[in-house]
Amino acid sequence: MRLFALLIFFLTVSHLPSQGMEADEQQNVLVIHSYHKEMQWVDEVEQAIEQTLLANRGTSIDIHVEYMDSKRFSDTNYNKLLTAVWDYKYGENRPDVLIVCDDNALNLILSLRDEIFPGIPIVFCGINYYDPAVFSKLDNITGVVEAFDLPGTLNIIKKLLPDQRNLFIINDSTLTGVANKRRIEEIAYLFSDHFTFTYSGNLSIGDLQNAIRTLPNSSVILLMTFNRDAEGQTFRYRDAIQAIRSSSSRPIFGVWSFYLGRGLLGGSLVNGESQGKTAAELALKILNGSPAASLPVVNESPNLPMFDYKELKRFSISSSLLPAGSTIINTPDNLWYRHKHQILGVFALFVTQLFIIALLMKSNRQRQESERKLRKSRQDLSVTLEAIGEAVISVDTDFRIVNANAQAGRLFNLTIAQMQNRPLPELFSESDPVHGHALADFVRKYCKAGVAQDFPEDTVYTPPTQSQRYLSGSCSPIRDPQGAILGAVLVCRDITEKRTMESMLTQSRKMEAIGQLAGGVAHDFNNLLTGISGFAELLTIKLPNGSMEQQNANRILQAAGRAADLTRKMLSFARKGKVMSSPVDCHQSLQATIDLLSHSIDKSVTITSLFQAQDSVIIGDPTQLENIFLNLAINSADAMPDGGRLTIVTENVEVIASEQCAFGEVILPGTYFRVRFIDTGCGIDETIQEKIFEPFFTTKDQGKGTGLGLAAVFGSMKEHDGRIQLISEVGVGTEFILSFPLSHGQQSETAREIDTPAGEGTTVLVIDDERLILASAKGLLTELGYSVLLAEGATAGIETYRRYHQEIDLVLLDMIMPEMNGTTCFKKLLDINKNVCALICSGFTKTEKFTDAEKLGVRGYIQKPYSASELSNAIRNALHPVSR
Repeated sequence: MRLFALLIFFLTVSHLPSQGMEADEQQNVLVIHSYHKEMQWVDEVEQAIEQTLLANRGTSIDIHVEYMDSKRFSDTNYNKLLTAVWDYKYGENRPDVLIVCDDNALNLILSLRDEIFPGIPIVFCGINYYDPAVFSKLDNITGVVEAFDLPGTLNIIKKLLPDQRNLFIINDSTLTGVANKRRIEEIAYLFSDHFTFTYSGNLSIGDLQNAIRTLPNSSVILLMTFNRDAEGQTFRYRDAIQAIRSSSSRPIFGVWSFYLGRGLLGGSLVNGESQGKTAAELALKILNGSPAASLPVVNESPNLPMFDYKELKRFSISSSLLPAGSTIINTPDNLWYRHKHQILGVFALFVTQLFIIALLMKSNRQRQESERKLRKSRQDLSVTLEAIGEAVISVDTDFRIVNANAQAGRLFNLTIAQMQNRPLPELFSESDPVHGHALADFVRKYCKAGVAQDFPEDTVYTPPTQSQRYLSGSCSPIRDPQGAILGAVLVCRDITEKRTMESMLTQSRKMEAIGQLAGGVAHDFNNLLTGISGFAELLTIKLPNGSMEQQNANRILQAAGRAADLTRKMLSFARKGKVMSSPVDCHQSLQATIDLLSHSIDKSVTITSLFQAQDSVIIGDPTQLENIFLNLAINSADAMPDGGRLTIVTENVEVIASEQCAFGEVILPGTYFRVRFIDTGCGIDETIQEKIFEPFFTTKDQGKGTGLGLAAVFGSMKEHDGRIQLISEVGVGTEFILSFPLSHGQQSETAREIDTPAGEGTTVLVIDDERLILASAKGLLTELGYSVLLAEGATAGIETYRRYHQEIDLVLLDMIMPEMNGTTCFKKLLDINKNVCALICSGFTKTEKFTDAEKLGVRGYIQKPYSASELSNAIRNALHPVSR
């Protein structure tokens, strides 16, 4: 009947499993403690378990806790009752892992494991007596051993109290107490030469206290556990240590931390927190999928040498004797906390005294500083005026200069002494040619009105001994505190160089815009000329030799050639022509030009060459360089219709400071190869000198010039990173000065020449958006013996190549198409065949887009318009590249 009542009681008061939580959302952990709640050891273990699990899993884990209370109840019937309760509570809601604390709980769980917890992994902690041989036979179990450090504590007693040889051991008769005694007996022989071991035995609390009071002075107490006395009375750890400490005049040592701070002096201590934390960490590994059998048992408990400062002082034990790394609790507050208010009071008094001293020193310094500032004020004003980067002039009401800074003296080419007391109109005596009045009158007008005013735009002034300059600035009245006008201050700056640079920048942008326009027009012309010249060349091949029709076709080719030459000049100006980049000896190019001119210009023009340069090799395009020299020479010859002298001089120059050139270009410091074309012709009027490099500008009669010769020269010079300068005087002559950066490399080898090849057996796919070019290319390639496929536009080309890529040997690919450019189209072809052979063609030169395509694997480039032989050679080079 009693058992039935207890069963009903447990079923009524026990915590039921959590409701409203899906099983697949939660993981359940059941913790079973051997002892009762509010026992310090149990509370430390439980708190560490919960903190560790919740910190890792949060609300996704459900923790159930059971307390056996085996210090007070340990009979068989009680254990059967617990078994029935647990089976009822967890039979249907089985935990995912089971944590058992201390020996009693572990022994009970192992005995009924197969009955109510079959297959559930077990993690144990707080086990006092661990036998590896026994546990090795158990499956699905791991844990941490409560391996208290008896030898460590005994060695500490020997070191701190070497004369205390009587060791009185307090231990109860519980299972834990029995295990403790067995452990002491196992290691007692190690210390038998120093200690005499005496056991308290199974005593009531009163008898124990009497035994402690009668201990001799040579004794020291080793407290193991005392949770139940001989009369069956149970004690919490704090109650047990309090009862023992109150009766003892001898130091008390131990092996568990829960006695520390309540009368235990210290020892090498086990603490419940480390046991619970380690067990929880092992449980988490099991919840994460690790089998319990794969997790080794933690045999070594993290024990620490720990001591109570109050007990150390009680028995006059110095902390210097303690083991290294010892933890000491209840240490007294340091000097700061014990005397904080006194220290703060002294500090406040000290700060107050310093503050008073600082005030006195500050007052004395302020007086000295006022005197110093009074002496320095005028000097500071002068320094400030000198530091201003603009001219500053102050005048009185009579408009006489009172003061000025050094910048004003430099602006007007006068010393400050020369400017002082000078009437302002003497500086601005001349009328502004733009606005029709002197600047001094403007200043007088607005200063008398008491109004601040900026100078008019494009204000012009002419300082003594200097040419006309442009001025910007403002004037403002100077007033006293009552508002009366005392004079005026002028702040002005010379903006002549700024205006010059702005004008040059505007001209440069204009030339850039014209160049873009010329390049675009030339590109479109080249597309048209490709078709014209291609069909004309086909006619010359097909028509009978010597026939009138063949002669007419040749004339079309010649006209197309002249048109192509015109577009080349436009592309040269736009810097989009075909450019080689190799070392070139300019002396050789100049000599070739002179040889050509000696047979082509009027004999009344004498050509003299003076090659003084020691280094004449630059990086450039030989053809373009000869065109530059030829255009300038012909331009000079045309300027001497009645004869004259053209002198060509070369020299090496070292430019130290930057020099201005045409259209705002600048020659930067460095070493240059310089060519000077000096003629004795009619000269160029100064009013048109800025225009002569513009496309289509010419002073020649209609039909005698295209206006592109000097424009092409300018563009080609830019392409070679060179600069051109002009010196000319009407009736005297003209000098063009060309400056090229020097290169110390060798001349490049001549490009490979290939005879027009036969294309029999080779298939070429032509991709272009111009039908005229497609038709002419097909005619030329067919005539050369190639099999030809045509595709109008990039999309059609990609589809054609996808269908016939196994038969196609080469793709002739236009760079500029509306759907996509040649580089993008080539990438698409690579997706179809990574070994595609392609040749890029364009009305422009090799651009950055071609460089990108070349990196992807394009075999070559040909510029429109092209002849049959040029096309054939380009295809041969692409299909059979020369080894480098």
